[in-house]
Amino acid sequence: WTRISLAIGLAIAALSLLWLAPQLTRAATITVGSGGTYATIQAAIDAAGPGDTIYVRNETFKESLIITKSLTLLGGYEAGFGSRTTRSTYIGTVPGRVIDIHGIGIEVTIDGFEIAKGSYAGNGGGIYVGVEDDSRVTINDNFIHNNKAIDGGGIYANVDNRSDLHITNNDVMTNTTTDDYAGLYANVYLSGTLVITGNNINHNA
Repeated sequence: WTRISLAIGLAIAALSLLWLAPQLTRAATITVGSGGTYATIQAAIDAAGPGDTIYVRNETFKESLIITKSLTLLGGYEAGFGSRTTRSTYIGTVPGRVIDIHGIGIEVTIDGFEIAKGSYAGNGGGIYVGVEDDSRVTINDNFIHNNKAIDGGGIYANVDNRSDLHITNNDVMTNTTTDDYAGLYANVYLSGTLVITGNNINHNA
Protein backbone atom coordinates (compact mmCIF):
# COMPACT_ATOMS: atom_id res chain seq x y z
CA TRP A 1 0.00 0.00 0.00
CA THR A 2 2.84 2.37 0.76
CA ARG A 3 4.31 1.87 -2.72
CA ILE A 4 0.91 2.26 -4.36
CA SER A 5 0.19 5.45 -2.39
CA LEU A 6 3.63 6.83 -3.25
CA ALA A 7 3.11 6.07 -6.94
CA ILE A 8 -0.31 7.74 -6.91
CA GLY A 9 1.13 10.74 -5.08
CA LEU A 10 3.95 11.13 -7.61
CA ALA A 11 1.51 10.83 -10.50
CA ILE A 12 -0.73 13.53 -9.02
CA ALA A 13 2.30 15.78 -8.42
CA ALA A 14 3.45 15.30 -12.02
CA LEU A 15 -0.01 16.12 -13.37
CA SER A 16 -0.16 19.20 -11.15
CA LEU A 17 3.17 20.43 -12.53
CA LEU A 18 1.96 19.86 -16.08
CA TRP A 19 -1.18 21.85 -15.33
CA LEU A 20 0.75 24.65 -13.66
CA ALA A 21 3.44 24.95 -16.34
CA PRO A 22 1.33 26.90 -18.85
CA GLN A 23 -0.09 29.00 -16.02
CA LEU A 24 3.37 29.96 -14.81
CA THR A 25 4.71 30.79 -18.28
CA ARG A 26 1.67 32.63 -19.54
CA ALA A 27 2.76 36.20 -18.64
CA ALA A 28 6.00 37.63 -20.06
CA THR A 29 7.82 40.96 -19.99
CA ILE A 30 8.57 42.65 -23.32
CA THR A 31 10.86 45.67 -23.81
CA VAL A 32 10.55 48.51 -26.34
CA GLY A 33 13.00 51.19 -27.47
CA SER A 34 16.79 51.48 -27.37
CA GLY A 35 18.23 48.25 -26.01
CA GLY A 36 14.83 46.56 -26.07
CA THR A 37 13.38 43.72 -28.09
CA TYR A 38 11.14 45.87 -30.27
CA ALA A 39 11.63 49.26 -31.91
CA THR A 40 7.95 50.24 -31.80
CA ILE A 41 5.25 49.89 -29.18
CA GLN A 42 2.71 48.53 -31.65
CA ALA A 43 5.10 45.75 -32.69
CA ALA A 44 5.39 44.75 -29.03
CA ILE A 45 1.62 44.85 -28.59
CA ASP A 46 1.13 42.66 -31.66
CA ALA A 47 3.68 40.13 -30.36
CA ALA A 48 2.42 40.11 -26.76
CA GLY A 49 0.43 37.25 -25.31
CA PRO A 50 -2.60 37.86 -23.09
CA GLY A 51 -1.49 39.26 -19.74
CA ASP A 52 2.02 40.27 -20.82
CA THR A 53 3.70 43.43 -19.52
CA ILE A 54 5.43 45.85 -21.89
CA TYR A 55 8.24 48.11 -20.62
CA VAL A 56 8.79 51.19 -22.82
CA ARG A 57 11.94 53.33 -22.85
CA ASN A 58 11.87 57.04 -22.01
CA GLU A 59 11.88 58.04 -25.67
CA THR A 60 9.56 59.51 -28.31
CA PHE A 61 7.23 57.22 -30.24
CA LYS A 62 5.16 58.79 -33.00
CA GLU A 63 2.61 56.02 -33.12
CA SER A 64 -1.09 55.34 -33.08
CA LEU A 65 -1.66 52.27 -30.90
CA ILE A 66 -4.43 49.68 -31.13
CA ILE A 67 -4.90 47.34 -28.14
CA THR A 68 -7.38 44.46 -28.33
CA LYS A 69 -5.92 42.04 -25.76
CA SER A 70 -5.10 41.96 -22.05
CA LEU A 71 -1.77 43.62 -21.29
CA THR A 72 0.01 46.17 -19.11
CA LEU A 73 1.83 49.05 -20.80
CA LEU A 74 4.36 50.86 -18.59
CA GLY A 75 6.29 53.95 -19.72
CA GLY A 76 9.35 55.84 -18.56
CA TYR A 77 12.00 53.13 -18.42
CA GLU A 78 15.62 54.19 -18.44
CA ALA A 79 18.51 52.30 -20.08
CA GLY A 80 18.59 48.69 -18.95
CA PHE A 81 14.88 48.75 -18.06
CA GLY A 82 15.68 48.57 -14.36
CA SER A 83 14.23 51.91 -13.22
CA ARG A 84 11.62 54.31 -14.53
CA THR A 85 10.54 57.92 -14.40
CA THR A 86 6.86 58.06 -15.26
CA ARG A 87 5.61 60.34 -18.03
CA SER A 88 9.02 60.48 -19.72
CA THR A 89 7.84 58.32 -22.64
CA TYR A 90 6.08 60.33 -25.34
CA ILE A 91 3.45 58.79 -27.60
CA GLY A 92 1.64 60.85 -30.19
CA THR A 93 1.84 63.50 -32.89
CA VAL A 94 -0.29 61.34 -35.15
CA PRO A 95 -3.34 61.66 -37.39
CA GLY A 96 -5.96 59.65 -35.53
CA ARG A 97 -6.20 58.44 -31.94
CA VAL A 98 -3.02 58.00 -29.95
CA ILE A 99 -4.33 54.92 -28.10
CA ASP A 100 -7.38 52.87 -29.09
CA ILE A 101 -8.44 50.15 -26.60
CA HIS A 102 -11.34 47.91 -27.56
CA GLY A 103 -12.37 44.35 -26.93
CA ILE A 104 -14.38 41.83 -24.93
CA GLY A 105 -13.27 40.46 -21.57
CA ILE A 106 -9.86 42.17 -21.62
CA GLU A 107 -7.77 43.79 -18.87
CA VAL A 108 -5.58 46.71 -19.94
CA THR A 109 -3.40 49.12 -17.95
CA ILE A 110 -1.82 52.27 -19.40
CA ASP A 111 0.63 53.75 -16.90
CA GLY A 112 3.30 56.43 -17.02
CA PHE A 113 3.11 58.08 -20.47
CA GLU A 114 2.88 61.48 -22.08
CA ILE A 115 0.05 61.13 -24.60
CA ALA A 116 -0.29 64.10 -26.90
CA LYS A 117 -1.28 65.58 -30.26
CA GLY A 118 -3.68 62.94 -31.45
CA SER A 119 -6.33 64.25 -33.82
CA TYR A 120 -9.40 62.19 -34.67
CA ALA A 121 -12.51 63.01 -36.71
CA GLY A 122 -14.66 61.12 -34.23
CA ASN A 123 -14.56 60.51 -30.48
CA GLY A 124 -11.42 60.13 -28.39
CA GLY A 125 -8.30 61.91 -29.64
CA GLY A 126 -5.86 60.92 -26.90
CA ILE A 127 -7.28 57.66 -25.53
CA TYR A 128 -10.38 55.82 -26.72
CA VAL A 129 -11.85 52.96 -24.66
CA GLY A 130 -14.63 50.72 -25.94
CA VAL A 131 -14.82 47.48 -23.93
CA GLU A 132 -17.49 45.11 -22.61
CA ASP A 133 -18.22 41.79 -20.88
CA ASP A 134 -16.14 41.74 -17.69
CA SER A 135 -13.33 43.95 -18.98
CA ARG A 136 -11.16 46.18 -16.81
CA VAL A 137 -9.23 49.23 -18.02
CA THR A 138 -6.89 51.31 -15.85
CA ILE A 139 -5.48 54.63 -17.03
CA ASN A 140 -3.02 55.80 -14.38
CA ASP A 141 -0.34 58.49 -13.98
CA ASN A 142 -0.29 59.87 -17.52
CA PHE A 143 0.03 63.39 -18.95
CA ILE A 144 -2.68 63.62 -21.62
CA HIS A 145 -2.62 66.92 -23.48
CA ASN A 146 -3.19 68.75 -26.77
CA ASN A 147 -5.38 66.08 -28.32
CA LYS A 148 -8.53 66.87 -30.27
CA ALA A 149 -11.71 65.07 -31.32
CA ILE A 150 -15.45 65.63 -31.70
CA ASP A 151 -16.13 64.44 -28.12
CA GLY A 152 -13.61 63.44 -25.46
CA GLY A 153 -10.52 65.15 -26.81
CA GLY A 154 -8.37 63.75 -24.02
CA ILE A 155 -10.19 60.53 -23.08
CA TYR A 156 -13.40 59.02 -24.43
CA ALA A 157 -14.68 55.81 -22.83
CA ASN A 158 -17.73 53.57 -23.20
CA VAL A 159 -17.56 50.59 -20.85
CA ASP A 160 -20.36 48.04 -20.87
CA ASN A 161 -21.70 44.89 -19.19
CA ARG A 162 -19.96 44.31 -15.83
CA SER A 163 -16.78 46.09 -16.90
CA ASP A 164 -14.65 48.47 -14.82
CA LEU A 165 -12.90 51.71 -15.71
CA HIS A 166 -10.33 53.33 -13.42
CA ILE A 167 -8.96 56.76 -14.37
CA THR A 168 -6.51 57.80 -11.66
CA ASN A 169 -3.70 60.30 -11.02
CA ASN A 170 -3.57 61.74 -14.54
CA ASP A 171 -3.08 65.29 -15.79
CA VAL A 172 -5.61 65.88 -18.59
CA MET A 173 -5.01 69.37 -19.97
CA THR A 174 -5.38 71.59 -23.05
CA ASN A 175 -7.33 69.07 -25.06
CA THR A 176 -9.97 70.36 -27.46
CA THR A 177 -13.26 69.25 -28.99
CA THR A 178 -15.57 70.42 -31.72
CA ASP A 179 -18.60 69.37 -29.66
CA ASP A 180 -18.29 68.67 -25.92
CA TYR A 181 -16.36 66.96 -23.11
CA ALA A 182 -12.95 68.20 -24.22
CA GLY A 183 -11.02 66.66 -21.35
CA LEU A 184 -12.88 63.50 -20.42
CA TYR A 185 -16.02 61.63 -21.43
CA ALA A 186 -16.76 58.37 -19.62
CA ASN A 187 -19.85 56.15 -19.45
CA VAL A 188 -20.14 52.81 -17.64
CA TYR A 189 -23.23 50.67 -18.22
CA LEU A 190 -24.85 47.51 -16.79
CA SER A 191 -23.27 46.79 -13.41
CA GLY A 192 -19.85 48.23 -14.22
CA THR A 193 -17.64 50.36 -11.97
CA LEU A 194 -16.31 53.83 -12.73
CA VAL A 195 -13.50 55.25 -10.56
CA ILE A 196 -12.18 58.75 -11.32
CA THR A 197 -9.83 60.02 -8.63
CA GLY A 198 -6.65 62.02 -8.15
CA ASN A 199 -6.76 63.58 -11.61
CA ASN A 200 -6.02 67.15 -12.65
CA ILE A 201 -8.47 67.93 -15.47
CA ASN A 202 -8.03 71.57 -16.47
CA HIS A 203 -7.83 74.05 -19.34
CA ASN A 204 -9.65 71.85 -21.83
CA ALA A 205 -11.99 73.52 -24.31
